[in-house]
Amino acid sequence: VITAQAIDVDPEENAGELTDRLSGMGARLLDQSIEPYLAGDLVPIPQTDEGATYADKIESTDRPIRSSDDVRSAVNKVRALAPDPAATLTIDGEQHKLLEVAAADVSPPQGRWQLVQGIPVAGLADGAIELTSIQPPGKTAMSGADWARGRHQSAGTIG
Repeated sequence: VITAQAIDVDPEENAGELTDRLSGMGARLLDQSIEPYLAGDLVPIPQTDEGATYADKIESTDRPIRSSDDVRSAVNKVRALAPDPAATLTIDGEQHKLLEVAAADVSPPQGRWQLVQGIPVAGLADGAIELTSIQPPGKTAMSGADWARGRHQSAGTIG
């Protein structure tokens, strides 16, 4: 290790946003460190295993949000997998990518979705999530409100 910098992860930040921020930080650190390293002013030290964890490969079976999930786990899964490969939710039999969700104040029954003030809300085991940004199959990403306007229904099922 030649240099390092600690950062905080914003509780609303998704994996894509964090990756962008880290790549910019890495470029700045490299720019600041290359000359001192080449001049011998920075001496590499071995990286320790302290704090390191192993992360399993993300499989397609890790992506679905299920109605039996709790709200916090669902929100965190969406953040962790957005924008790619993206968490998924089966809505009325079709698999949709979820790009942004938030805990909802109003909760439809578990396993159902409904419109709440024009926003689709999905009922989970312990509450509900607002579908803030969604990508239907074969379409581009859109706001949950835009998705709902094109859906022409106000409720349905989730898987």
